[in-house]
Amino acid sequence: MRIIVATLLAIAAGGAVYAAEQPKLADAGQVKDPLICKREVPIGSLIATRKVCLTKQQWQKRSDDGNATARALVEDGAGACGHDGGVCPF
Repeated sequence: MRIIVATLLAIAAGGAVYAAEQPKLADAGQVKDPLICKREVPIGSLIATRKVCLTKQQWQKRSDDGNATARALVEDGAGACGHDGGVCPF
C-alpha cells in the first residue's frame, strides 16, 4: 500500500513540475532569432567535421565578412602568397 501511495505522489509531483515548465517552453518558442546549426568540414579533411551554431544575423555577417575579404584580395592584386601581382616565388 505504501508503494502505491508513494508512486501516486511521485506522479502527481511530476505533473506539477511539468505544468510549471510549460510557460518556459512557450517563451522559448517565441525567440526572435533562433540558432541555426551547420556542420563544417575543415580544409584538408574529408572526415573531421565541426558543428557551428549561430543566429541568422551572425551567419549573414560571417558570409559578408568572407566576401569582403575575398573582394579585397582580388582588388589589391594580392594572390595566395600575398606578394604584388600574386606571383609565388616557387
